[in-house]
Amino acid sequence: MKKSKYIPQKVRSRVERMNNEKVPVNKILEVLHNTSKKKK
Repeated sequence: MKKSKYIPQKVRSRVERMNNEKVPVNKILEVLHNTSKKKK
C-alpha cells in the first residue's frame, strides 16, 4: 500500500507487517475495525 486517506499511517504499517507475517485476513480486518471505532 502506498497511501490511503482512510487508513492512518501507523495502522497501515501495522497492517503491512501483519500481511508480511501471513496473519489471517480476519485478524487484519479486526485491527482495521478497532481503529475505526476509536475514531468515532
